[in-house]
Amino acid sequence: MQGLLEARADATAKEFWEGTLKGALAFRGVSVEGVREAIDLVWQEEPATGEDRLAAGLDLALALLREPLGDDKLAGVLLLAEKLADDLTPAELPRLAALFDEGAVADSNTCDGLAVKLLARLVVRKPDGMSFARAVAAWKDAPGLWRRRAACIAFVPVAKKGDAALPGLTRLVLGICEKTVRDPERFAQTGTGWVLRELSLADRPAVLAFVERNLPRFSVEALLSVTEKMPKTVARDLLTRHAAGRKAEE
Repeated sequence: MQGLLEARADATAKEFWEGTLKGALAFRGVSVEGVREAIDLVWQEEPATGEDRLAAGLDLALALLREPLGDDKLAGVLLLAEKLADDLTPAELPRLAALFDEGAVADSNTCDGLAVKLLARLVVRKPDGMSFARAVAAWKDAPGLWRRRAACIAFVPVAKKGDAALPGLTRLVLGICEKTVRDPERFAQTGTGWVLRELSLADRPAVLAFVERNLPRFSVEALLSVTEKMPKTVARDLLTRHAAGRKAEE
């Protein structure tokens, strides 16, 4: 896999990736299309039977995610999301959690890729979506920032549908955010703001009530995100009161 990726490396793509992520990861310089081509070629050589194919594919994906280069990590994400997702069970989630806890997932690109491309698909998958959803929601109590962020981001693509996407989703997401909004780290705050912004499209009253209860805990950046899709008058009022509260604390 790494040889196939290296053969598709390009200096322009390397500059793009490393510039976009501001040096958080080093890259070979492979486009997303090039990564998919490499995956397809390797996947043709994997075992034909379902159980062996899943085991081999999962081992390869996790190994790629443990590599230092961003292209390898992206290959791991796409292999999981596009080749293995339909066969994964909640029993595999601890192996994914371990990647975060080991420090193999320690940047926004890899974290959000896993959350949006893979976990978001699993939490609404029938018939075991709620099992995945509860397991991912429990990551809010993880020791590391990036797994806590993933607990939020995993629900971003589905939050705008609220309970119509998954019965009990609104309550589940608000429970995650009750924990993550208390973390002043930027990526915990922006993850919280992002998922609440989408949830506001399904249940604005519930999100507003949450924001009112936790207003002092939000960063300005997170609050701007939460209110982005709300009426301007509502957003202005919250931001004004948030600023006044911060000034009073100084």
